[in-house]
Amino acid sequence: MSHGIVNVDYKGLLQVKKTLQKDLGREPNKGELAEATSMSVVQVKKHLEIGRAARNKVIKHTFYDTIKLYSCCLWL
Repeated sequence: MSHGIVNVDYKGLLQVKKTLQKDLGREPNKGELAEATSMSVVQVKKHLEIGRAARNKVIKHTFYDTIKLYSCCLWL
């Protein structure tokens, strides 16, 4: 069931994961993601880790920016 996708980024990997989940009726494992994207399991793990770290960093900074903005508005 290979989708034949090569050099997929984090968002692309999540899209393939979503498609596989629909096709399989369950969460795909990393081996299935690797096969569907023509990547190794190690590459899939690395992409997922980097993507999650970047997403968490954006969430953290957005949260802190919101708190700063809210704090500033309290003094107006």
